[in-house]
Amino acid sequence: MSEADFSLFMNIVAGIEIFMYAVCMTVFFYPFMTEKKEQRKSRIKKVLMFF
Repeated sequence: MSEADFSLFMNIVAGIEIFMYAVCMTVFFYPFMTEKKEQRKSRIKKVLMFF
């Protein structure tokens, strides 16, 4: 594996880690961000802003 291949691999892994971190944080904080009778549009907007 050349240095360029390794660098590309590390960048891809870092991107996957960031994505997984955002998913886990969104799942964890989801109950605190929404209310029971909140409109669907507003709820989606809050989740996407956090994500």
